[in-house]
Amino acid sequence: MSANSNQLENRLWDAADELRANSKLKASEYSIPVLGIIFLRYADVKFSEAEKQIGEQGGGRRRSTGDKERYQAMGVLYLPEAARFGNLQRIKILEEMAQNLYREWFVKFRFPGHEQVHMVNSALGKIPNNWRVTSLGHLSVLRKDKYQEAMHAGMPLLDIAKMLQRSLLVGAMGSSNELSTSRILFEEDDVLFGSIRPYLHKVALAPCNGVTNVSVLVIQPIEARFRALLAVLLSSIDAVCWADQHSTGTKMPVIKWENFSEMPVILPDGNTLTRFHEIVWPMLQSIKTASRRIKNLRETRDLLPKLISGHLDVSELDIVIGEAF
Repeated sequence: MSANSNQLENRLWDAADELRANSKLKASEYSIPVLGIIFLRYADVKFSEAEKQIGEQGGGRRRSTGDKERYQAMGVLYLPEAARFGNLQRIKILEEMAQNLYREWFVKFRFPGHEQVHMVNSALGKIPNNWRVTSLGHLSVLRKDKYQEAMHAGMPLLDIAKMLQRSLLVGAMGSSNELSTSRILFEEDDVLFGSIRPYLHKVALAPCNGVTNVSVLVIQPIEARFRALLAVLLSSIDAVCWADQHSTGTKMPVIKWENFSEMPVILPDGNTLTRFHEIVWPMLQSIKTASRRIKNLRETRDLLPKLISGHLDVSELDIVIGEAF
C-alpha cells in the first residue's frame, strides 16, 4: 500500500473516530453519505484518467454521445457532467449563493430598490412597506398521502436516514420495500424536512416522486411562486434552529407540524418574490438535476455485483463486443 493510501486510510479512520466521539450521529447516519462521497471521488479519478487518454487519442476533442461506450470499454464508469465530483462542489456554491441571497433580501432587507422603500413596524420589527408577516402554514401544506403497496411498490425511497445534512442535494435513494413502518408519498419539488432531531439539519428538495417515512415532513407550497422561497427558507439555519427550539421530547426531540406551521415568515411584495424566484429557482433545479444524476449513478453501481455474480442475466441482450486486439 502506498504512502498516500496509508495517509488516506488514517484520515478516514480519524474522521470516523471524530464523528463517533464528538457528534450526536450514529454510524448508520453518516456512513451512507461518507461512503457515497468516497465512491464518487474514486469514480471521478478513474474517469478523469480515461478522459485524458480519450482526449489524447481524439486530438483533444469535446465529448460526444458515443464516448460513453468508449469509457465502458476501458472498464470505467461513465460519469455525466452533472455527476462529476467538481460539479458537486459547484452545487455547494449554488446552495450558498441561494442562502446568501435570501439573507440579503429577506433578513437584511437589501433587495433591489430597497433604498426607495419605507420601513414599517411589524411583529418581527421593521420590515419594508407592502411586505407582511405570515406563518409557514399560510404558505404551505403538509402532505400525508399514504403509501399503498399495490399502487406504489418499487417507488424510490428517501427516508430520514438517507437524507444529507445541510444540503438540499439528494445523494442516495433506496426502494420503498426497504421500510416496513408507515410510509407516505412525496412529489417532485416537495420539500422534505427531517422532523426527528431537527438539529441534524436534514432538508431535501425532492428530485422525483417517491416514498418516505412519517418522520419526514413532506411540505408543499400552496402556490408555485412560493417554491424557491420555501425551499431556501426551510433549508436555512434559522428555520432549523426554530424547529429545534420548538420541538417536543428530550431524548428524541420532534418538531410537529402543528407547531412548525406557526413559524413566522416574512413575505415580500409580489414583484420581489417573483424576482427572487426567477433567480433562485434555476439554481435549485441544477441541484435537483444533480440529485437525479447521482441516483442513476448509484443504480449503475449497484448493478455491478449482480453482473459479476451472474445474478443478472444479460445473455439475451443484443450486445456487440469488438475485438480486443
